[in-house]
Amino acid sequence: APIVSSQTIDQSHTGTNGEYTCLNTTQILGQSFTAEISGALTPISIDFALSCPGASSYPVTIEIMPESIDASPLASESIVISLPYNRNMLEVNFSNPANVTAGNLYVIKITPNNVACMYDPFMDPVEACGKWYVSGSDGYTSGTAYIINNGQINQDGNNDRYFTTTVTEASPDIILNGTVS
Repeated sequence: APIVSSQTIDQSHTGTNGEYTCLNTTQILGQSFTAEISGALTPISIDFALSCPGASSYPVTIEIMPESIDASPLASESIVISLPYNRNMLEVNFSNPANVTAGNLYVIKITPNNVACMYDPFMDPVEACGKWYVSGSDGYTSGTAYIINNGQINQDGNNDRYFTTTVTEASPDIILNGTVS
């Protein structure tokens, strides 16, 4: 009989702090994490909110990068968030999961498309600000928050972002009488 591996929450940094960093086309956001389980990184969730008068959707691309926010992605998924999106854990399921190795560093990177919001009919539209909530401290010691502001990559202080990662563990070998089957 085949061995069925289950999905396990690998990393979890969640909380209720109301601070956030704005996600827009001039500010791309990221959060690094250290995998504790080897296997297929299937869904991730981020603590996110967004409202944008005059718009009904907000398209973003979410990527998993190895070690660095500017590396080539291991997994990428483009999604469209229906608006308004009240603060909630936004789950992203990768159709082609990233294979992660325990002990290695990875980065969640979110890049939005430009979505204009209409606040006042007498003013020009303003670009939407997606809110990725942060702990306001170094609450997640196994990673770093990043911000790409007009192309410049910087750490975003100690403001670790709220997220979870889920991994389907690699199937272990079966040992029969001391030999690997």
